[in-house]
Amino acid sequence: MKLYLVRHGDARRNEPRPLSGRGIKESKKVAKHLLDMGIKISEIFYSKELRAKETAGIFSRKLGVEPSEVAGLNPGDNPRTWFKKIGEIGENVMLVGHLPHLALLLSLLLAGSDADLVDFRKSSIICLEGSGDHWIMKYFLTPEII
Repeated sequence: MKLYLVRHGDARRNEPRPLSGRGIKESKKVAKHLLDMGIKISEIFYSKELRAKETAGIFSRKLGVEPSEVAGLNPGDNPRTWFKKIGEIGENVMLVGHLPHLALLLSLLLAGSDADLVDFRKSSIICLEGSGDHWIMKYFLTPEII
């Protein structure tokens, strides 16, 4: 199974925090790169926040997968909830969310702790491969390196 962790794109400061022009541009760039790589994803899950929903929509349109809003991906949510759920999914999925949640989830999957492993930039994607409690990082893409 491959797991794609995506931090939402850059957002405006005004509520409800829609993506900024930069956030849209960078998210489209990364999503197109995944399409060009031939990435296949079964499901895209995103948090309740507008910036995550809009980012998921950009990836959805490029990859042809309908996104779904789910609980447990918000900034302050406990990452252990998704740590447990991921083991039950068994398909290639994408989670679109926020810091600190995504960084903590990544740390749990790779190190089994809440170590700070990467600078998870906006509109970036980390691909993990594995199952259960054995995961490896396949790649980390940011808009700057694409």
